[in-house]
Amino acid sequence: MAPQPERDPDAVAAARKRARRTVWVLALAAVALYAWVILTGGGMR
Repeated sequence: MAPQPERDPDAVAAARKRARRTVWVLALAAVALYAWVILTGGGMR
């Protein structure tokens, strides 16, 4: 994954889209985990 000397707009757009999808996946995972903890009564308690 070496950076290209010339900024390819298609590659930049693809990388940005992939990064945004990663952020969405992490956010959804965090929300799902939080909801699961709430629904199961807080786990540790």
